[in-house]
Amino acid sequence: MKPPPSFLVGEHVNYTAHERLFQYDSTQLVGIIVGAKMPDKERERIRHIIQEKKDRDYWGRTEPHVLFDFVLHEARLSSNQRSIIVEPIEIIGAMNCKQQDEQFARRYLNWEDGKGTLIDGNSGKSFDANNDRL
Repeated sequence: MKPPPSFLVGEHVNYTAHERLFQYDSTQLVGIIVGAKMPDKERERIRHIIQEKKDRDYWGRTEPHVLFDFVLHEARLSSNQRSIIVEPIEIIGAMNCKQQDEQFARRYLNWEDGKGTLIDGNSGKSFDANNDRL
């Protein structure tokens, strides 16, 4: 099986102008909304991809970087099917939690406020995207 292109998995390469349109630091992707009618199998696949990326971001990088929790949102149709309701259902990070967990509300508020963790070597410290700079 051929490995994925390096520009998709985060290795540093020289990008073409077209490839640069799709480049981002994956640590800065902090949420996704799964569709109201997405099959459970696909939802679980997306969740596993996110978890793998977060694990790699936490343990696989050596340069200083900021990590934010990743919030998995779910879209669902309202009872009258005329509007879509989007709500957070899971936080994926160093420690995962679901909506019913005790720490979910606090972590979700921190996520909304742009709070993350600056990872430098084997240590981490609080980072506020609104006030701090790397």
